[in-house]
Amino acid sequence: MSRLITIMTIIFSLNVHSKIILIDPGHGGLEKGAIGKNVKINGVTTNVFEKDISFLMAQKVKEKLSKKHQVYLTRSFDRTLSLEGRAELAQKLGADIFVSIHANSSESSKSHGFETYYLDNNDNEAVKKVVRLENSEGTHKLESDYSENPMIHQILSELVVGQTVPLSKKLGNSIHQSIKKGIESKHDMKDRGLKPGLFFVLAMSKVPGVLLEMGFISNSGEAKKIHDDKFIDDYSSAVSDGIDAFLRK
Repeated sequence: MSRLITIMTIIFSLNVHSKIILIDPGHGGLEKGAIGKNVKINGVTTNVFEKDISFLMAQKVKEKLSKKHQVYLTRSFDRTLSLEGRAELAQKLGADIFVSIHANSSESSKSHGFETYYLDNNDNEAVKKVVRLENSEGTHKLESDYSENPMIHQILSELVVGQTVPLSKKLGNSIHQSIKKGIESKHDMKDRGLKPGLFFVLAMSKVPGVLLEMGFISNSGEAKKIHDDKFIDDYSSAVSDGIDAFLRK
């Protein structure tokens, strides 16, 4: 009898605490994302692609979170996947949270640092540049699609009056603070803050979600840094810890 109670307690505990998490490696296939040129990786100077480093990081985050939760990737290999397809997968899986992982890019090779985005509006021009870049896949080419597409207007209205935006901000804050603690001083990375942005993939997923920019691939020094095994391990641990902290609350 006591053994049965123990087994039932374990099952109940797993049902209560285990969540469905969808990790989205940005870009993929024909969509290379941002490109880092002439980056020295393991002694070899080469071009590096956002789609590759985002996939490496997503795999590592999945590995760490899978110890406690049901974790899926939007793509498990290098393939082209639309923003709509990524968001639809979150609905099909019944995901509790959605995390999209990216590497940043700038016209200035000196731009550096990590930042975290959650779904909401923002008039800051720097934020709008990131939004335009990450919304550039599939049929939704520009940020202006949000003002021209009635369906997006309806979705965003529902999110604002509902729980998705507030929860996304809390999720973003939990992850960002964890990254700040684990990465900022240890890897000499600038904290660029937690910011709101109108990202199509976050809007369409309809669940609490964030978009992470782990560093600037357009900065050759930072591109090399975010490809380092130690950075990938530390950053993925910080993301995993931040998600766990959010889910515990």
